[in-house]
Amino acid sequence: MIKKIKKRIASFVEIGNILKEIHKMQNYYNKEVSATNGFNRGIYFLLRKYQHRKIYCKFACDIIHDSQIANVSFPHPTGIVIGGGSTYI
Repeated sequence: MIKKIKKRIASFVEIGNILKEIHKMQNYYNKEVSATNGFNRGIYFLLRKYQHRKIYCKFACDIIHDSQIANVSFPHPTGIVIGGGSTYI
């Protein structure tokens, strides 16, 4: 019984982590778009690409940076693909 509870808690922590990672990636994208010079734009581009790769490797999900995700739950975030321009609010 305790193992089941720990496993369920771990799965909820995993869900929270993927949403946090997605929002980080979207934040880097917004900063990249609003950057005034090319150097800052390049830095945020690299950070966004790093965050995208981190999500892809950790969760096996391919989520594009310009999708809008707010209150969505992923019960088991494995193999999810969300394309550009998607809105989940």
